[in-house]
Amino acid sequence: MVFGLFSAAVMANSSGSNPPLSSVEGTKINLVKVDKSSRTMYLYADNRIIRQYHIALGEKPKGHKLEEGDMKTPEGQYFLDYKKENSKYYRAMHINYPNAQDIQTALDKGTTPGGFI
Repeated sequence: MVFGLFSAAVMANSSGSNPPLSSVEGTKINLVKVDKSSRTMYLYADNRIIRQYHIALGEKPKGHKLEEGDMKTPEGQYFLDYKKENSKYYRAMHINYPNAQDIQTALDKGTTPGGFI
């Protein structure tokens, strides 16, 4: 896991009933990294960037999401669950936030972690 330049890493997940998120034009994607400061998402195949996209983040993306309503974008390792077909955002993807650590952090603070990122 790389922190600093890249603030989030998401593994492509091709399991489940939703369309696979694991390939681009026949190239198998095995890692997605997001640089929150430049709002850029990088798709990797075999440790090589094969595509990059400008992305939209929450209203206050700086720092890790700690609780519901803080408008921050989670940082860490997550899985892409599925493409959100009914989203008002173009090509929106869902990540498996919150993970066990996110839930515990929120519980320790007496809050809820939020979800549907």
